[in-house]
Amino acid sequence: MSSDLRRIGFRRIAQICGPKFFLMEMVTDQKHSSDSTPSEQNAEAYSVFFRENSALKKELKYYHSQHNTLERRVKRLERDVGSLKVELLNIATKSIRFGFA
Repeated sequence: MSSDLRRIGFRRIAQICGPKFFLMEMVTDQKHSSDSTPSEQNAEAYSVFFRENSALKKELKYYHSQHNTLERRVKRLERDVGSLKVELLNIATKSIRFGFA
């Protein structure tokens, strides 16, 4: 694969993957010499994508865990607000009943 085609491919992938990928493009451009074969280039590209995919999977797992934790916390807070509303209503009802209003 010519370096121009490789750069075009990397730029398209960088649009999808984001800014981290530009660093990989620079490193990969430096690693690939003009005498490397397409299969070597494919192996290197696969290796880079595999590492990036693994890192993204770990990030996703972390954020999923954070999301679940926050979801549980929100549900608990919603229950607390509900019980406080009931308690406030009971206090208001008692104060009206006993003439404290």
